[in-house]
Amino acid sequence: MATVICLLMKFYDWNTFALVYQINGDGTCDSFQQDMEKVSQSGQDCIISYKKPIDSWAESDIQYTLDMIKMKARIVLMCFDDAVQERRFALKLSEAKMNTAEYVYLLPYTDMKMTLDDKITPWWIDTGSVKDGKDADAESIAKRSLVLSVDTTSSVRNSFTNFSDEVMAHMKSWPFYCKDCNRGQKASPYAATLYDSMYMYGLAVSR
Repeated sequence: MATVICLLMKFYDWNTFALVYQINGDGTCDSFQQDMEKVSQSGQDCIISYKKPIDSWAESDIQYTLDMIKMKARIVLMCFDDAVQERRFALKLSEAKMNTAEYVYLLPYTDMKMTLDDKITPWWIDTGSVKDGKDADAESIAKRSLVLSVDTTSSVRNSFTNFSDEVMAHMKSWPFYCKDCNRGQKASPYAATLYDSMYMYGLAVSR
């Protein structure tokens, strides 16, 4: 993903960007930012001008982050594992009047669940029990954003759906023999990559 982002930067003739990311021990953004750092350091046309983990929501800390972004970048790479946190930061960007054509936001979706599940609520929609009425403000940032993810065209999604159905149907066969496992649920989004890994391992062992 980091390499793809730098190629995108090169395509649009962008050289520098700010990187903000969520701290989450169970998420993918921490490893992503490490990969992004390595790729950025290996070239001269994909430079991180400002980098900041969103580890505090204190008003002064967020304001400092926004001020630094304004000073150092117009391309902003944002990685959030949690859609609620992503929306919250987007609202801060909107409040700071950073929802204009002056800015472009890059949103790497490093979690396959976010790209293969077409029923996930868009991140700018308030999913809380008490609505804040600020969906339009959050969406104003979404409209200035480019999403980078695995291919989510209908053909790819349909292929995964077919694969998922086949996986669940085979749960009753060797080596699981689980007669009541298939209750209409889907296989994990990571089942496809696990299948590929095991298949390649089997080929290697058989040689």
